[in-house]
Amino acid sequence: MISSTGLVDFHCHLDLYPDHAVAVRDAEAAGVFTLAVTTTPRAWPRNHELAQRTKHVRAALGLHPQLVAERENEIELWDRYLAETRYIGEVGLDAGPRFFKSLDAQTRAELFFARRVIFVEGAAELMLVSVLAEKCGHRLREHGVSLISVEGLNFDSFLPLFGEKALKIPVAVITDADPVGEPDGDGEPQAAYPAPSTAVKVSDNTAKMKEGEDAFVKVFHGLKTFEYDLALHADNRVAMLTALKELHPKIGETVAVAVEAAEGDAAKARALFSGMFERPQNNVQKGRFGQALAQVIADGAACVVPDYIRDAITHACQVKEPE
Repeated sequence: MISSTGLVDFHCHLDLYPDHAVAVRDAEAAGVFTLAVTTTPRAWPRNHELAQRTKHVRAALGLHPQLVAERENEIELWDRYLAETRYIGEVGLDAGPRFFKSLDAQTRAELFFARRVIFVEGAAELMLVSVLAEKCGHRLREHGVSLISVEGLNFDSFLPLFGEKALKIPVAVITDADPVGEPDGDGEPQAAYPAPSTAVKVSDNTAKMKEGEDAFVKVFHGLKTFEYDLALHADNRVAMLTALKELHPKIGETVAVAVEAAEGDAAKARALFSGMFERPQNNVQKGRFGQALAQVIADGAACVVPDYIRDAITHACQVKEPE
């Protein structure tokens, strides 16, 4: 029989055994060096209490990504216990089909680990920015960059935490320009579909964030929206139509015909954007589309990263682009 003395278990849920205290004693008696990971911050004090009495067992503070949606209120406990522990375990992101709905909550929780941050508006950007960063030659995780969705335009809930007078880490905000076109005959402003290199007047929200920039916090925007800006490039349109056809074959075929008939990048981008997100009914869901497009690009489809997205990634990663 092989002796258990000296063995190491770096991931064990001792507190999920029928008798937690007995499980800790058994690990200690067997001489197995055990990292007892907790799935919620609330579980850490008891684990820590039992582990303190042993030579071989240590307790790791954790918040399982699959439990974040129902335990997000324990983030304050996490912050409190973080100063008391030497070990962190059972953390991360789970974007699988079962837990994709809680991904926004998971990413908000990730702020407590952040060394660098890219804030985006929603699920589509959350799915795509990491893949686009790799196209630029940067793996966000290797640079310690956390990618956080604010679920809309709620940047003002997060940005006061960062900057020259707060937490001094690199922060990039990727947001939509949301320009407004000339008013119609009734004085109602019309949607704008700018051509490449067009100077646009950004929305009041984007302009206000730009005014608050400093050496650490920078705001980056394109000409209209994330998806429209991608669609201004021919290679991206091919990838986007591939992803759309995988999700909605009939819509994809109809939109592809409209894109082919349009003349010029702006007109083609408008046909693609409007065909997905400005439909009379049943718009394509941006999150699902972003997930599908990210997979198409990751599988090797040609892709052009818009300059403002590249600049945001460069700022967050704190790398100098070759001149």
